Amino acid sequence: MQAYTADAAYALGMENFAGSLEVGKRADMILLDQDIFNIPTEDIPETNVVITTMNGQIVHEEALDWTDDTALSEAIVDFDVSKGLH
Repeated sequence: MQAYTADAAYALGMENFAGSLEVGKRADMILLDQDIFNIPTEDIPETNVVITTMNGQIVHEEALDWTDDTALSEAIVDFDVSKGLH
């Protein structure tokens, strides 16, 4: 993941405003409907994007009932940012 995030931003000279989730950076990211690091490789193509943000603003979101806690817990994967992004 680091090759596609922090390392890519560094290679493009954009590390001061992209590549990691930090205050003052762009906050471009996606939320997937399953944890691609903990599923069989052959299941990865079945993964869907639930939310896309650019510059911290939601630009795409799957139709979710944001008042339904069960739907939210199923949509959000527990992700430890400190392990995934630097």
